[in-house]
Amino acid sequence: MGTVPLRLERDDDRVRLISRGGHNWTGRYPWIVEAARKIRQKRIVLDGEAVVLGVDGVADFNALHSRKHDHEVQRKLPLHLRKTAL
Repeated sequence: MGTVPLRLERDDDRVRLISRGGHNWTGRYPWIVEAARKIRQKRIVLDGEAVVLGVDGVADFNALHSRKHDHEVQRKLPLHLRKTAL
């Protein structure tokens, strides 16, 4: 699947994106960071996945890992909500 597990941590104006391996990917996905700053809550932790969608709406793993489309990465719904939708 074309997704990357990420944990988003916000503490006031500080937002960090942490990969499953513990790497700080905040600079890699500025679109997600900006969206997190628009949330009213000043302290949050979100566990989810980053994804690049192809023109067909399907997650594109190669596009995600190529880093050519970092600005297009979106935050998906949490796993428990995606499972509920199934």
